[in-house]
Amino acid sequence: MKFIFSFYKTINALSLDVALGAMICACFFAKHFMITILPQGIAILGLTVWIIYTVDHLADAKRVTHTASMFRHQFHQKYFISLSVVVAIAAWAEFILLFFIREKLFFAGLVVGLLTFIYILFNRWFLYVKELAGALLYCTGIFLPTFTFQQKHFLIFDWIVVVQFFLIVFINLILFSWMDYHQDKNDRHTSLALQIGKEGAGMILKILFLLIFSLTSYTFFVVPRLGLMYLLMVLVLLMLFLFPKYFKKQAKYRFLGDAIFFFPILFL
Repeated sequence: MKFIFSFYKTINALSLDVALGAMICACFFAKHFMITILPQGIAILGLTVWIIYTVDHLADAKRVTHTASMFRHQFHQKYFISLSVVVAIAAWAEFILLFFIREKLFFAGLVVGLLTFIYILFNRWFLYVKELAGALLYCTGIFLPTFTFQQKHFLIFDWIVVVQFFLIVFINLILFSWMDYHQDKNDRHTSLALQIGKEGAGMILKILFLLIFSLTSYTFFVVPRLGLMYLLMVLVLLMLFLFPKYFKKQAKYRFLGDAIFFFPILFL
């Protein structure tokens, strides 16, 4: 059991579970909106998410002059050169794959790629909107194939489905900054919680939880299967928020918070 936990801890530090979760979610929403995604498109999404997260963690690790407070930053400090090389290889592989995706998705991806580049360069100065920008960028990648190839106009309920997923991602990022408050403060990172205080971030989380539960109740009434998936994801995040002391031990909150994006595989 200890080996399994240690193994997943490394997987989480490398953001491999985040990349896999993004790929699963993209496949789920493509199926929900009856869109076909080619394997190379999914591969590019996974690589993009992994590169963004890894570059962000490498930058954080580089800025910390002492031993980082959090394991994932310690890991990136220790293997900085090796991970930098792997990122370069992944970026090259992604560039090659771009020549095998559909033209319409290629040009849409270029726009997202530009936004991603801007985020990577300037996210440390986003301060109050770092989590918001991160959630928007993540969701754009997830829904890009759907938005690109959708034939019919989105109905109000379709937009509710998209907004709910965005809110879950947004809650996830704010919750992490709320839980990481003291470590981020020690390492001089930027986050919403550090800008407005832990109590302020907690209040925003309470408002977002009320909003997402209201929308999920409506979704459950219209499409029970989809509503159940969202409900499970939100309940896990709420559990982390209500019992922070327990889930901060060994960073359990991070493992569970990232694992909720595996849930859509149960409904594929």
